Amino acid sequence: MNILGDRLDESRWGGWAGWLLKGSALVALTSVFGYKFFTLNPEFLSKFDWALQLYPYAYKVSAQAQILLGFVATLLLLIGQAKPRWIAAFIGIYGLSLFSEFSGTSWGLPFGHYEYTDLLGFKILGKVPWLIPTSWFFMGFASFRLALFMLGPAGVSKLASAVVMRVVLATAILVLWDVTLDPAMSHTTPFWVWEQPGSYYGMPAINILGWALTGLLIMLVIEFVFGPSAMQKLSMPFFAALYATNLILPLGLLAVVGAWPPILMTIVLGWVLFRVAKWLGTRAIYARAQTRGRFDSFVQSKASL
Repeated sequence: MNILGDRLDESRWGGWAGWLLKGSALVALTSVFGYKFFTLNPEFLSKFDWALQLYPYAYKVSAQAQILLGFVATLLLLIGQAKPRWIAAFIGIYGLSLFSEFSGTSWGLPFGHYEYTDLLGFKILGKVPWLIPTSWFFMGFASFRLALFMLGPAGVSKLASAVVMRVVLATAILVLWDVTLDPAMSHTTPFWVWEQPGSYYGMPAINILGWALTGLLIMLVIEFVFGPSAMQKLSMPFFAALYATNLILPLGLLAVVGAWPPILMTIVLGWVLFRVAKWLGTRAIYARAQTRGRFDSFVQSKASL
């Protein structure tokens, strides 16, 4: 049985997606290992010729490979399990996140002033690595799918209150990723550099607001272009594993350097989000049942007249 869930076995596309996701996890674990034993202990490099030759390319290859593997895995899953409208959602999310990142690297809005280094590959207009919008895309989908799971049956309701619940919850799940991502990628490693470092491991507070705004817009694209019903049909185990896999590298890097507060915050906030989502989902079902019960009683009373 596939460890990523039976639904991945429904098509050859899903099977390939599962293997690529495992490869992404392996890359992340290997990166954490290399950071601990070679980046933090450069004297070890001289003892291993292979490591000395490989090290200059390690940062670039590992980070780009993990993003690319996650992106391609998501594409394969969508090809196998979703209708072609995911393409429109991808175009919308890629364009939206590219604009948001370009605005941030050019004018400091909405994230603050920062600059990407060359470690993430080719940069569009010399500002934004082409891979960055793809990570917004697949992590956006993963966050939305997790939100539906947490909310339960109420997650796919067409009521306006349900739309608000799932969009806001999915945004919060996406922002939760950045609690460890930014400290790991800009503080412990130089994937991007802040012009004016903030108090949270170099990250300015406005960055969280930028993530929330960008994330909210991405969730609205998923909500109205792809749709919760279509999302519900996608493999939950796959997207849970995708989200977890993209936490391996930041959590691992922070653990290696002993930066425990972001790790603890991620765990605590993740648990809080889960409990709140379950409460909201249960409350919505109960309220709907009550409304339906009152309506049925009304109909019965009219029929008895």
